[in-house]
Amino acid sequence: MLEGLDAIMERIDTIQKQMQHLSGYGENFADALAKKMNADESRREEPRGNDGISGSEAAQLLQQANLAQRLDTFGDDDLSWTGMGVEQAILRSQVRQSGRAGDLTSQAARLGPAVYGASAFDNEIRHAAVKHELPFALIKAVIQQESQFNPHAISRAGAQGLMQIMPKTAQLLGLRNPFNAAENIMAGSAYLKEMLERYGGNLPLALAAYNAGPAAVDSSGGVPNYPETKEYVQRVLASYGSYS
Repeated sequence: MLEGLDAIMERIDTIQKQMQHLSGYGENFADALAKKMNADESRREEPRGNDGISGSEAAQLLQQANLAQRLDTFGDDDLSWTGMGVEQAILRSQVRQSGRAGDLTSQAARLGPAVYGASAFDNEIRHAAVKHELPFALIKAVIQQESQFNPHAISRAGAQGLMQIMPKTAQLLGLRNPFNAAENIMAGSAYLKEMLERYGGNLPLALAAYNAGPAAVDSSGGVPNYPETKEYVQRVLASYGSYS
């Protein structure tokens, strides 16, 4: 049965009143909706730390800082190596133009803990642990000691990424982008597994080889008498125990 005219007009009047309420009593509805969306977006703004830097801003600064460190260490020519993507090339240009390479380098250690946490790459670590039949806790302990969970880390010796893989080792492992977290963890875990097999499952020797190289372990017949390597092995074993 068709509605009567009075009933239809009453429904139209109700709808108009609702639209007026939603649109802010006379405002254009689209404008009112846009204002609401902007207000919601502002409420979702990233939290900032005590220094006023948000997580995404800190991540970008950290990436720039590590590129600055690499520029200071190796120069421009080294930046043509395989694995530097478009984003890193842009950052390189920004760092050079800013003239703040020294300042940016000093920010890496300070910003790192604010951006990356101990659980940031757990999924990638689990995949590598299953793939290479290694304990999850062991891979995580090595990453903690190598890079403090900073995927953009670059050592003065040129080791790169979360598991601090040297460029020549990366080539042997087929690692194309050392700053990709998943790729780096998978390649580093493969190398760690190789060292464990080489030394018959002897974890201290495998860790010493990961740090100082298998040649140093072979020539010394055990953990090399290097203070850095000895401390490295002890720290990784301690972290391994805490993560297990």
